[in-house]
Amino acid sequence: MTRAEAEIKVLEQFLPKQLSDEELKAIITSAVAEVGASSMADMGKVMKVVIPKVQGQASSDRISGLVKELLAK
Repeated sequence: MTRAEAEIKVLEQFLPKQLSDEELKAIITSAVAEVGASSMADMGKVMKVVIPKVQGQASSDRISGLVKELLAK
């Protein structure tokens, strides 16, 4: 193990646990229902609800990707 890898392992202990895709999809699905989102035009409304709930547990890129996926259905 390199020094950098060892440092990463130490830092990971202090980071919040990342949500699984299933956990994140459940939160997003709940937010979609909460705001009554039905199209991509409602993406901003969904993001405003989801981001505070998952702060530090999922990247905004991951969140937006899953929101797009769920709203496209």
